[in-house]
Amino acid sequence: MSFTKNNETTKMLENLIFYKDVQISHTINGYTLTYSKDLKCFQIRCNETGELAHYSDVKSCELAISKIQATQ
Repeated sequence: MSFTKNNETTKMLENLIFYKDVQISHTINGYTLTYSKDLKCFQIRCNETGELAHYSDVKSCELAISKIQATQ
């Protein structure tokens, strides 16, 4: 999945928050993005290593997604 516009990424992240009672995940270049209702944060897991990173807001998560896309 490739997001060409920042507002598409923002909308995707906002939808994850809005639908927090449903487990939704997106896979982006070998990483899985989810929103944790319990922790109230975005989580990005590297599918290869299992490393998990947490992001408390949309902007910081957008930046992380941009970096993931730039490396692929």
